[in-house]
Amino acid sequence: MTQIPKKNITYRGFKNTNNNEEFLNINSAIKFFDSYVFKSSLSQSVAENIYNLRKGEVYGPYNENGFVKATKLIDSKFIADSAKVRHILIPYMGSFRSGSDVSKAKDQAKKTADSISRVLKSNRGKFNSLLSLSSDQFSNENEGIIEFAYIDGFAPEFRDFSFEKRVGSIDVVETDFGFHVIEILSQGKKQKAVKVGNLAVKVEPTERTRDSIYNITSKFEIAVNEEDFREYSKENNIKINPVNNIGELDENIPMLGQQRSIVRWAYDENTDKGDIKRFSLKKRRLCNCYVNFHQ
Repeated sequence: MTQIPKKNITYRGFKNTNNNEEFLNINSAIKFFDSYVFKSSLSQSVAENIYNLRKGEVYGPYNENGFVKATKLIDSKFIADSAKVRHILIPYMGSFRSGSDVSKAKDQAKKTADSISRVLKSNRGKFNSLLSLSSDQFSNENEGIIEFAYIDGFAPEFRDFSFEKRVGSIDVVETDFGFHVIEILSQGKKQKAVKVGNLAVKVEPTERTRDSIYNITSKFEIAVNEEDFREYSKENNIKINPVNNIGELDENIPMLGQQRSIVRWAYDENTDKGDIKRFSLKKRRLCNCYVNFHQ
């Protein structure tokens, strides 16, 4: 019998992987986001640590929004924070939001866009005279001009050309909407942007933890309905966080975030001074909040 020699198989970890997208999409609860972000888009508590990493370095593990995370700096570069462009959009049959009046096949639309691009590269002054060929009626009302920030929700191909090419560049860019002939008119101030990957594990409580919290909150609910809310809390070392000046149309509550249901209850005509109600807070699966309406 022939023996098959044993082989050592090496698995690359998060820090050393050469394919961040594949690694994260297989192993992480947060899938890979293939784009750059500015420091202001990162969580304030960790932004400085992540922003100052060197390429390939990993920060973490740390806790954030119910996850244990390790964040890797994949790349960084300087990108303008805003851009001003003008464009002519040539759709084709089947392109996103193309109307019933669109009759060009994809190759025909590409030829039209290429032709417009050649004309503009030789004479930019003809741009307005060619706007009638564009299907983007919204930008046509502003001479085809669009101003937008890097973080705005534009098609990636449109955004990348507008921010990564030089001012004055003209070219044809394809998106799901069709073929755009884009001219970059100006760009905002450049600042460092980073591309990161997040290896994340969702923090899930055990059944024992769930049962324990349920028992504690149930006992508290019974007690505060029979005794003074403040006195009972004080005697049992339960912290009370007073919140004042909550408006009827407010969405957020300090320390709790977006909790519209609490605001609606507080202003409900059937809610009286001294009422107490239990709420399960959004994005806090094991966190219960008792609200005592006293004003």
